[in-house]
Amino acid sequence: MAKLITRDEWRVVVTGTIDLSLPIGPRLQVRVKDAVIPPQRLGDFGWVSMSDRLASSDIEGDYRRRCEEIIQALRAQHPGVTATVEFDATETCSHCGLGWDEWTTESAERWPDEDYVVGEPLCCDEAQGEWRAARAGVA
Repeated sequence: MAKLITRDEWRVVVTGTIDLSLPIGPRLQVRVKDAVIPPQRLGDFGWVSMSDRLASSDIEGDYRRRCEEIIQALRAQHPGVTATVEFDATETCSHCGLGWDEWTTESAERWPDEDYVVGEPLCCDEAQGEWRAARAGVA
């Protein structure tokens, strides 16, 4: 379909208790809520930096794997934490490059005289034509 979803700004969000106690000292525990740990950039090799596109053929997959590695390391060292992978998602049209916008139920209620169908893209004629062709093939 014409909708492209780009995921970026990958991060691990951590909540829970982290034990920082040393074997010969007082017990020290820190409670964290929504602490953010960003993974190292794919193109950051320390001594040289390049774009993620040059460093990886699967940018989203590699960032997801890096975040999962962070979660595994956290859980191994601090079993009292909950960690999740989060990212920002941007939806754009593959035909015109504009932000993806669909006709919604709320739009239909607000403008009942329009002849759009709920779910139909509004960005360009090419996306609408592709959506209608796909819908006609299903019906």
